[in-house]
Amino acid sequence: MLFIDNENNYPRFIGDLTLAHPKWAKEDELPSGWLLVEDTEPPLAEEHQKLIEHFPVEVDGKLVRSFELINRTQEELDKAAEQKHELLLSRGFMFDKKLKKYVHPEWDAYRAEKLDQELNAKSEEQ
Repeated sequence: MLFIDNENNYPRFIGDLTLAHPKWAKEDELPSGWLLVEDTEPPLAEEHQKLIEHFPVEVDGKLVRSFELINRTQEELDKAAEQKHELLLSRGFMFDKKLKKYVHPEWDAYRAEKLDQELNAKSEEQ
């Protein structure tokens, strides 16, 4: 549950509400000045985009979350690519220049073992 508090602060959560009004219970009406914001699914951002949440807007008499997708700057794209590269390397991946993608050496061993198991099972059936 998301809220706007009596001082127009957003987002506020149920913990904020119960801290400000310890006697309030979910069954009660909201305290004076507090507004419920309907949770809405944000749009999915593509790799070149970032999601920005704005102050809620009124739609059909209800306050709903408001989002915008904007394009990342080239600097942000470069930084994200560098972070992704560092993370993958830290997890044991390597960049295969021939394949032009990240690979994990243990996967090759796992696939080879599975293939051997399948071939052995087929030869035993015959």
